[in-house]
Amino acid sequence: MPYTHFRYIAYQLPTIGGSPNPRRPGDPPADVPYQFRATPPGNLPVTQAALMAFLSRFPELDNDSQIRVGRFVKVLERAAVRLEHIGGDNDQTLKIFTAPEFYFRPPNAEFAYTYAQYRGIKAALRTYVDEHRDQFRHWLIFCGTIMWQGVFAPGWWDAITGAAKRRGNPHTEGFFNSCVYIYGGDPRPRQGSRVVEKANASNIDGLPGITDGAAPPPGVDRNAAGRLYHQRYQSPAKQQKHIFNIGGVNIGLDICLEHGAGLRVVRNAFLNTFFPRYVQLHVIVAGGMTIRETSVSAIQGGFVLRNDGINVRGLPVDNTRVECLSVSRYTDPPGTPAEPRFPQELDSTAHFAAAPIPIQDEVRFTPGALHWVPAPPGTNPEWDAHFQGLKFMRAEAIPDPPTI
Repeated sequence: MPYTHFRYIAYQLPTIGGSPNPRRPGDPPADVPYQFRATPPGNLPVTQAALMAFLSRFPELDNDSQIRVGRFVKVLERAAVRLEHIGGDNDQTLKIFTAPEFYFRPPNAEFAYTYAQYRGIKAALRTYVDEHRDQFRHWLIFCGTIMWQGVFAPGWWDAITGAAKRRGNPHTEGFFNSCVYIYGGDPRPRQGSRVVEKANASNIDGLPGITDGAAPPPGVDRNAAGRLYHQRYQSPAKQQKHIFNIGGVNIGLDICLEHGAGLRVVRNAFLNTFFPRYVQLHVIVAGGMTIRETSVSAIQGGFVLRNDGINVRGLPVDNTRVECLSVSRYTDPPGTPAEPRFPQELDSTAHFAAAPIPIQDEVRFTPGALHWVPAPPGTNPEWDAHFQGLKFMRAEAIPDPPTI
């Protein structure tokens, strides 16, 4: 039976720190507007034998990724236990759990894991959900994003199907920002998860040669994946990765910059006549991207769910890092037939209900336990004020797709 309701559960924490203008001693040069700081892995939340034994099964993980995976699965466990206490959900309520962009982003020179470490992170997350399927059967888990680098040959992205990856050829090293999502309701082992790649790197991604102005090393293309993916945004194969069906619910995913006016990935996919899939829930996993009214694609009565890990000096620390808004209607550009139920043009504007979906419950992580410390060296004082913990939004009814 399709899901009739959803509950948004956000794991809120800062995943990227930085310093905007006005400048102070130690800030970057004038031609670099932000200095984004590498985030240390922080504390391992617990040293329970069962958790350590689980993590040891994935030898590809280094100390940094092991700590981040360990904390993530313990937060998932904490969320599930707390949800039982809240109560009120049933098998027709889809739990949507998100973490911010850059949750998996190491503080090394490249700000990226190796391909082997990336595979280890994915395997550990998938395995944990598989082995706790009874607990997460009705959960859709967005694991933030994983920054990684790999070597691939030109043409690895198949121009027709978008599916042929050929690795191992010593051509170009590319950097990737990948969102893994896992649906606990798929009974097939390791089959309930998929990967969506962020297309274009921005300076906020922290890649050397983009943020510090330095020339990349010979043979290293900081945005090779971006250029290849950008060409494929209009292909059904690429768009299908950004709009997908979970338990009868159509969900769209934007990763930070993809939601911006220059790309609007889900909006473009929604408007593609070769891929007419209506979005009921529009998810934004971000590190510095607000909800844009001309990029939203959820139908009338649908919802936009955002989780943002940005924490820069001078930016107020408040609840708007995590939000869930209900779409009340659309207005179209002048000269376009009015269609209030869904965006009809690329520049259609979404309007929202007067109040966001309220937070029903929250769990604040205090220093120790699951609280992520230490802050990045030299980062802003707002880091310590940033909420770290879980926010449980009120469960809401999922709208039926429009009948055309």
